Amino acid sequence: PGERMGENWRQVTGRQLWGRALEAVAELRLGVGAYWFGAPWHSCLADLIERKDALRIVHVYDELSASPILSPVQSATLWGWECELLRGAHLALCSSLPQMSRRSGIAARTVLLENGVADEQLADPLPPADARAADLIAKAPAAPHPRIMYGGVADLRLAPALFELLAVSCTPGSLLFAGSMDDNFPADAKRRLAKSPHVRMLGAVPYSAYPHLYREADVLEIGHLRNEFTESMLPEKLTEYLASGKPIVSVGLPEVKRVCRGLPPGAV
Repeated sequence: PGERMGENWRQVTGRQLWGRALEAVAELRLGVGAYWFGAPWHSCLADLIERKDALRIVHVYDELSASPILSPVQSATLWGWECELLRGAHLALCSSLPQMSRRSGIAARTVLLENGVADEQLADPLPPADARAADLIAKAPAAPHPRIMYGGVADLRLAPALFELLAVSCTPGSLLFAGSMDDNFPADAKRRLAKSPHVRMLGAVPYSAYPHLYREADVLEIGHLRNEFTESMLPEKLTEYLASGKPIVSVGLPEVKRVCRGLPPGAV
């Protein structure tokens, strides 16, 4: 993050991205009427746009400037870039109410666009999985019941101590990680979980496999830390979990609680 947070990095990569975008537009012979920005550092791309009448849309999918891997200086830099981008936007799409409230008054208009779920998550019967997904799906039934499953990348959002406690207490039973563990998940916790006889790590999972894997679970888990970064998010996996129809247990994130108020009692 150190060298990737400087103005020089932003300008150099911005020009590279913009050049590739122009090449794609020319090759596809598109008439561009809108530009969609998805990261705070894209504010330098906004300055390169020649069509001043084009619609500018900012997609806010996470509270990136609150990421715990950033220093206070880096957080302030990233938020400054985002404010720059928002001030030049016609519309900001936010995936949670905390994200929208923070940006209200900066962008010309803010709209709540919650994370959705793909149609295949709702299909019954599910479409057949491809070969790579089928190999992973075949491993899940070998895990003993009750099966607690976490779907998605295990990273800095998660509370390692919570999952270690689940691994110890789910006897007889199993804790399954349906997704890879990235470098931001503590290495010591990863080693302890890997040694547990009650933990199954499936590794990287193709998206097509998740609906099948969720049907093999007894309980689906959202075990996030509670900090500024996570308190502003509406986890994408919540809608995926809900589409599976399986019981869900979650830490009390504000947006999870808000969604739950519109669900039958006990759904989460």
